[in-house]
Amino acid sequence: MFGWEIYHRDDASRTTRKRLQTAVDLFTYLALPMTCVIAFWSSRAVHSLLLIVSIVQTLALAMLGWQFLHYAER
Repeated sequence: MFGWEIYHRDDASRTTRKRLQTAVDLFTYLALPMTCVIAFWSSRAVHSLLLIVSIVQTLALAMLGWQFLHYAER
């Protein structure tokens, strides 16, 4: 009845799909936000409170990236 669940796990191109999905996730959820944070850090309008928030955001993004890589099925 649920043969598709077994099929997509045993597919020959599964590893390629998983790597591509991990790359898309890392780009979408890490690279783009970090680009914005770096642009903020490069601007002249960096206030101390916003700097602290951006550092916390960077730490949260690092944790998210670790989770993407750690939980990506190989």
